[in-house]
Amino acid sequence: MSRRESLTLLAICVFAIAWQFLRWPLRWNPIAVAYGAYVAEYRFAIQTGPWHAPLTHFVGLHPPAWPLAFLAGLKAHVPAGGWLVGSALASWVAVPACAAAAWTSFRSAPLALGTAAVVALLPHRIAYGLEVNNYPAIVGLSALQAMAFAAWARGGRGAPLLVTTAALAWTHVLGLLLPAAQLAAVLLLPEGRARRAEFGRLMAGAALLALPLVPGAVGLLGEEPINAEAGLGRAWQALTSLLPGRYGAAWAAWLSVALASAGAVAAWRTSGGARLAATSWALHVVGGGALVIAAMASGAASPEQLPYFTLLAPSFGLLIALGLRPVWEREAAPATTAPSSNGPRVEAEVRPGAEPGLDPPAPSLRPAPSRRAQGLALAALAWSVGVTAPLLLDTALAATDPRFPDARAQASAWAPDEVLLLVQIPWYLDDDKDAGDPVWRGLRGGAWNYADPGVPGLTPTDPYWGQPMRTRQGGWLYTFTSPDADRLAAVSSAHTARGQTVRVAAYGLDKDPRGARRLQSWLGAAGRSGAGELTATLRP
Repeated sequence: MSRRESLTLLAICVFAIAWQFLRWPLRWNPIAVAYGAYVAEYRFAIQTGPWHAPLTHFVGLHPPAWPLAFLAGLKAHVPAGGWLVGSALASWVAVPACAAAAWTSFRSAPLALGTAAVVALLPHRIAYGLEVNNYPAIVGLSALQAMAFAAWARGGRGAPLLVTTAALAWTHVLGLLLPAAQLAAVLLLPEGRARRAEFGRLMAGAALLALPLVPGAVGLLGEEPINAEAGLGRAWQALTSLLPGRYGAAWAAWLSVALASAGAVAAWRTSGGARLAATSWALHVVGGGALVIAAMASGAASPEQLPYFTLLAPSFGLLIALGLRPVWEREAAPATTAPSSNGPRVEAEVRPGAEPGLDPPAPSLRPAPSRRAQGLALAALAWSVGVTAPLLLDTALAATDPRFPDARAQASAWAPDEVLLLVQIPWYLDDDKDAGDPVWRGLRGGAWNYADPGVPGLTPTDPYWGQPMRTRQGGWLYTFTSPDADRLAAVSSAHTARGQTVRVAAYGLDKDPRGARRLQSWLGAAGRSGAGELTATLRP
């Protein structure tokens, strides 16, 4: 790339991370904290399990890499907001990595820049880029692995491909869909025939690095699905009805599908290492999407668990950009020319290690950017602003939201050495967490992080007991997403016995009238109810 092109890529990357952080207020709320159930269960398992538990224990479909990294962050006293920063950076990595994959495969700077712009603006990636679990990590790692495969397909070294493939296995079970798609491309295409044995050795090496995961993976086979069997019809509806309009205009989602389809056709029509890499992107989207639908239909996942589709975001973005390649580029010009007696000279690009017949040397052409691409980039930016602006406005209004005045006052009165039981019944999808929360914004308890308060009768393996977080001053914050009176009573009794004041702030109760009645019965005369909220202060 030229200096100007490199600066353009840098500008796109800076925009991407800034655009991601604009969603911070939408993602940082009680439901995000409740996802600490993953790390709490993992910590309990390694404290009570055998010596190898840190490397073998799965939490659901989540291998040890993410909870182990999370736990290391807790040991290092990383503040709670640091989790979201790490997630944002992990998701952001997909922007430069996908650009590198496109550049490596097609040697086209306009295509690489277009890929970076597409991935930076993908609504689905942005929506889950600030997630307190391993979805952002799998997005970034998938992009890095796709970049490594593109380099290998053009005759590059295999070590990066081996390492990134193993990292995918350690991060999420479904991360293996990408190397599976690459294996299919190597087996199906004549371009892969000469390197099948080499690819097999690399995947065997990755499997060896992932060997400690086998006991946990085998244990998953005997587990009952945690969701009711939805059936293929409902799962298909989630893909074709719920997902397209979830983060913007449905027409834009279907346009993206059409462009990705054009990219898949373009992948098939190319040749050499570029065909090998691009075909794997198409197989990943189609095969991975089919497996996610099957998981939703069988109950292994809920049809509302849209974050699963983020696993396909890097390949989907690469295909969209490839489908737009005629827009990114105008007529190609030679990269370097030098006057000679025979006229202009075109330099041939020779790649070290390229296999004969796989990716033969070709003239190094530098397609120039099209003015249509600039117009398209501006239109895409305007569309993304239009999609995000209403959500940001909702966040801004949350600061003056008149709902739940009693709960807001109780949360604001919480002192750092007191205990706050925050019970929020979600009025939005818990996997999306895209609504401003007026009560959460009023918290003044200081810095906090996950810890085990040692409440008798309750263990971290219980995902419904509040995900306790300790302040530096010895106070506690519990975030409940369902009004379970027994657990609330156990927590409040333990802390009042220790001489701490316990504040209860429950809101959104109009979504669960039966739960509201249980809470009112537990608190009795100490409770004070308003419109969909309930507060109380329990003294030692």
